[in-house]
Amino acid sequence: MVEIEKEQLRMLQKIELEILLEVDRICRKNHIHYTLTGGTLLGAVRHGGFIPWDDDADISMLRSEYQKFQQACRTDLDTERFYFQDIEHTPGYRWGYGKIRRKDSIFLRENQEGMPYEQGIFLDVFPRDGVPDGLVMRNLHTFFVMQ
Repeated sequence: MVEIEKEQLRMLQKIELEILLEVDRICRKNHIHYTLTGGTLLGAVRHGGFIPWDDDADISMLRSEYQKFQQACRTDLDTERFYFQDIEHTPGYRWGYGKIRRKDSIFLRENQEGMPYEQGIFLDVFPRDGVPDGLVMRNLHTFFVMQ
């Protein structure tokens, strides 16, 4: 595991906040609902910002909101500073969720150095899908999602 020095981590978090503010601007403009999630939510509640050692930022939204967000990024994202990546529009991208990345930055995760796409500092955007209540339908849903 590669350790990030305290000053570098703080700089990284400031850029992630910049990305989050851009996402918030787009979501407000387009009436898209999202929530902080994971360590980003925990940091906001417990630390009033980032968890001091956290090196990423995460939001989530319902799938329908995520689809609106994908579209909104095409028209409203400040492409002078940011770019959006997802499996549908980024060759070689392999994640089932999107990332907003800061242009003119590099943030390589350990064991992801060989990915065939740009790897700037990022914010993860997780789509959330509903799952059926019944056991049979839930198993069918799981089967098709895992394909």
